[in-house]
Amino acid sequence: MEITTSVFLLCTLVVHFLTEFCSGFPAQPAEPMPRSRTPRQVDFTSTYTHLGSNNRTKQLYCRTGYHLQLFSNGAIGGTSEDGNAYAVVHILTVEVGVAGIWGVEASRYLCMDNRGNLYGSPNFTTDCEFLERIEDNGYNTYAARNRRGRNNRRWYVGLDRQGQPRRGSRVRRTHISGQFLPRQIE
Repeated sequence: MEITTSVFLLCTLVVHFLTEFCSGFPAQPAEPMPRSRTPRQVDFTSTYTHLGSNNRTKQLYCRTGYHLQLFSNGAIGGTSEDGNAYAVVHILTVEVGVAGIWGVEASRYLCMDNRGNLYGSPNFTTDCEFLERIEDNGYNTYAARNRRGRNNRRWYVGLDRQGQPRRGSRVRRTHISGQFLPRQIE
């Protein structure tokens, strides 16, 4: 009992001392440290000349041998024809690592519904946001940002060996059907 009382008195004394000592200092926010120098500006366009220009109007060539196509009626498909007007897409940057895919001729965005089916929409929604990742082999994968299946597995954009869209839940990051090469339009 005597120890408890002495601890209480000691704590009270410390609190009283701190309130008296700190009351003379006004509460002010800390000022940011001045920067000693400005950050260096780097021109990355000359560093990555093998990727082409900063223009993100491309053709998405799937490893199955087809270019991704968006049609005016909202259908998605693939064509082996190089330079097809419906295979020209513009890759939009939504935020870091997140992209939207716009079909130039079709005037539609590539989207994935809640069953994993690909479709073209005239309006950009959260269904049209894809996580763009450059894989180790140089190909890109596009995973639906807001769609996941069982086991929390991501759903990917993919074309099968006949050029037909695959359901997102059936495509894996390592499948050739889900790997795309953004190609320059010539």
